[in-house]
Amino acid sequence: MKKTILSLGILLATAFAGNAEQCDLHIQVVTPDTEMCAGDASVGNLLASRLTRALTADGVTADDSYGQLYISGRFDDIYKETLPGPPVQTVVHTSLTLMVADIFGNKVFDSETFDLRGVGTSPQRAYINALSQLNSRNKALERFIDRARGKVISYFDANYRSLLAKARTAAAQHDFDQALYLTSLIPQCSAGYPEAERAMLKYYQQYIDNEGQILLNKARAEFAMMPNAEGASRAYAYLNRIDTESSAYGAAQSFAREIEKQTKAEYNFQVHQKYNDANTLRLKQIDAARQIGVAFGSGQAASTTNILWK
Repeated sequence: MKKTILSLGILLATAFAGNAEQCDLHIQVVTPDTEMCAGDASVGNLLASRLTRALTADGVTADDSYGQLYISGRFDDIYKETLPGPPVQTVVHTSLTLMVADIFGNKVFDSETFDLRGVGTSPQRAYINALSQLNSRNKALERFIDRARGKVISYFDANYRSLLAKARTAAAQHDFDQALYLTSLIPQCSAGYPEAERAMLKYYQQYIDNEGQILLNKARAEFAMMPNAEGASRAYAYLNRIDTESSAYGAAQSFAREIEKQTKAEYNFQVHQKYNDANTLRLKQIDAARQIGVAFGSGQAASTTNILWK
């Protein structure tokens, strides 16, 4: 199985109309290796594309996201023949097995097999026509997604404490990006989400405190090397990136005023928006924390070479 080439931030609870409460589960769509897709790499790409289109057609949000969960498939051709023309036609009867699994734990949550048939003027067109059956109106696909969703939520309900323990270890090592990644994996519909959210906000504060101090130190170093207007400009470039909620923000403002007095340079310290409403601030911080987790997770390039099929 190849590394992830397409990731899908998927709201599985709203993947089909009538499903249960909204849930922000993150699933990566993984393209099968050539041997798992009828010996034709383009077929695997077609599958990934078809899954994305089928899911997004029902209001699912697709993006370049991350996660420890993935969805993939395997083709087992039952019948494939090229018929003489004109025009030449390819007839394919294939069995497609889809599964939702855990990248890190190599655990299959659920799988479903679909009987697909297609005819086309080329093998690729035949598979395109066969895969057209894999859409939001496919009741078997609907049941599979809904069933897998329930199993995934149960998994997080049972294992969120382990993820939070790993996040604590990462934060203790000042690896706040990883800590935010691990806490953001726990979906809102999991029993562990309230605890995960509290941890996420805690680690986010530690992240912006640490980041703010680093930026302040860089600003001071720049101005120390060049205590003039040019040095002031370089220092301000760092100071302007410090979050208003960072513990370093007050010191950054004071340092900016010192620079202005020494250089008579124009005061160019940007005023960041502050959120007086506690709930608005919380939501803003949760969103920012998730974005940091997304960036960390997207950079991991998790391998799925040891995939398990049931």
